[in-house]
Amino acid sequence: MVVAPSDQDDERGPDWRAQRRAAERRRRHVARRRAGALAAGAAILLVVVLVAAGGGGGTSRQPAPTRSRVARPDPRTIEARAVDGVLAYTPYVLRGTPRHREVALTFDDGPGPYTPKVLRVLRELHVPATFFVVGNSIRDFGGLLEREHREGYPLGDHTKTHPLMGHLSRAAQRAELLDPVARMRSHGIATPRLFRPPDGSFDADTLSLLHEQRMLMVLWSINPEDYFRPGVTAIVSRVMRGIAPGGIVLMHDGGGDRSQTVAALPLIVRRLRARGYRLVSVPQLLLDDPPPRGQKPPPNLSGV
Repeated sequence: MVVAPSDQDDERGPDWRAQRRAAERRRRHVARRRAGALAAGAAILLVVVLVAAGGGGGTSRQPAPTRSRVARPDPRTIEARAVDGVLAYTPYVLRGTPRHREVALTFDDGPGPYTPKVLRVLRELHVPATFFVVGNSIRDFGGLLEREHREGYPLGDHTKTHPLMGHLSRAAQRAELLDPVARMRSHGIATPRLFRPPDGSFDADTLSLLHEQRMLMVLWSINPEDYFRPGVTAIVSRVMRGIAPGGIVLMHDGGGDRSQTVAALPLIVRRLRARGYRLVSVPQLLLDDPPPRGQKPPPNLSGV
């Protein structure tokens, strides 16, 4: 039905009706803008509420790692597990089984004047190692012993005066064995669980005393004879020529001029890694590649 214009509309004329339509369009435009602004405001408010309730959302909700979550296992715990596991079936280790491509570097006769240089190379190259210390050397370089312990290197007993244990009485052997133990304790270090006989000399009394002390005798499978100072090239060559998975390398950080050992050490590390070997401590080697069961009696490497 068509509604006829009123008399009042006729009096106002067509211009008034156009103005009215324009005003209506402006009103609708303003209403749409207000509705959009309200919607945007509501969305922003919702985000603020969610952030406040959720602690920021996203990755910020994940707590930062704490030391307790990323802490490495206690080296003493690793050593105790490793030694107890091996002592359950053998009193000694000469080498590990070749299950993994791992090698353990060991250093005897320290601590001494060259120990800081050895430690610097190990630290710079991120190399684990195991040190077998002499009681009289602890007396003179106790601070270095504490540094080795503080930096997490396993420490083994290497007697008081470095004698041929197989030539001593049981009482004399006991004194030699227990002197480094007492000196370590005086520096706040627990009783060692690893023992290395000087020059590989031992007898039945040695093994009996180690059994009493719950110590494992650690021998070696690679000896570059660095104590004779044959030259850096010879030391490196002898290690690489004898290397095999599960190997235990004998070197020295004390007992004389060890400058050649210090110079050879980074070359040995880099060449071992180039061949795909992983360098580990003796306790780690015992866990990963324990010595085989049914070993023959341990060889007296000194022949006496």
